[in-house]
Amino acid sequence: FEHTFEVFTDSERLFMFGTDSAQSNKAWVKSIAKVTHPSQRQRDQELNLGCAFRIEWKPLPANETLCLTSEGIYRKSGQKSKTTNLLEMFLKDARSVRLREGDHQVDDVSNTLKRFFRESIGESVFTDQVYQDWLHTSMIPEERQKILQYQKLFACLPKVNRATLKALINHLYCVQRLSDKNQMTVHNLAIVFGPTLFQTDGQDNKAGRVVEDLINHFIDLFNVDELQLKKQLDEIVSIIKLRDACLVQSSQNAGDFICTVYLEEKKSDCELSLKVPATMTAQELTDEILYLRKLITKEKDNWCCFEVIEREEMERPLHYTEKVLPILQSLGADSYLVVKKNMAIDTMLMYL
Repeated sequence: FEHTFEVFTDSERLFMFGTDSAQSNKAWVKSIAKVTHPSQRQRDQELNLGCAFRIEWKPLPANETLCLTSEGIYRKSGQKSKTTNLLEMFLKDARSVRLREGDHQVDDVSNTLKRFFRESIGESVFTDQVYQDWLHTSMIPEERQKILQYQKLFACLPKVNRATLKALINHLYCVQRLSDKNQMTVHNLAIVFGPTLFQTDGQDNKAGRVVEDLINHFIDLFNVDELQLKKQLDEIVSIIKLRDACLVQSSQNAGDFICTVYLEEKKSDCELSLKVPATMTAQELTDEILYLRKLITKEKDNWCCFEVIEREEMERPLHYTEKVLPILQSLGADSYLVVKKNMAIDTMLMYL
């Protein structure tokens, strides 16, 4: 046969299939993939997670913003082994992934996002049926007519593709607004994401033109609330200024604080020691403890850090954004920190 494909099963058996034409070969591959691939609901969830796969170290919502200033973001490639491992982790169970600054650099994560759209979602986010129409639209000379055609094509996409594309372009729009810091202009982003989103070899510059148009006309194409967008951009600027101020303050402070934290209860075998920098929050400490103990958490588990005062028989959950270092420095001899599930949250959720 001129056209063949292989199927490798869970039982580690390899099957080779042959067809007489490329069209029938593609049809067979799609049919087999449809049977063996996760359900449409799972696929939609994966695609949404891909769109939500932002450049951030969870759980801090500000960290996507901080990484927007990384010079050459998306143009530079991360370490292949790290991006491969990270991509596999996300595809296996995205909700359980915790990105860590020490293990994953910005370029590792940004490259994983590109690989997700190029390699892991099957067909292009623009869909195989109409992606050529998107490319042709980029050649329309009259801007208003071009925007209207893009809007028609966008409306024809499946719901999950629309949500994903809008979220990604929103992110890229914010990236290019900080091009004075990251050197990533609209054109530079289009060069990177054109072939990525259309899953092409980069020889056709129309793919880049589409992405460039989507970013340049983001507000009109996606009917964006300009006041809401302004608020988002103002928050980005404020977070960057706050980050810069914190970096100056941290450099003036002494080194990291070594502390003892307990997991679930105060016992010697539940005790862990770790460094706590001035910027560490309660949520970061919680994630660090769970990571060190290699504890697998479920989506509905509400783990948090508690301040416990034994003498008063009192405890309080720390807010996830609360800085840990000031609390540690104020703890008495009969006080300690413990990471455990917040059962009160579970109780409250029953009534919501």
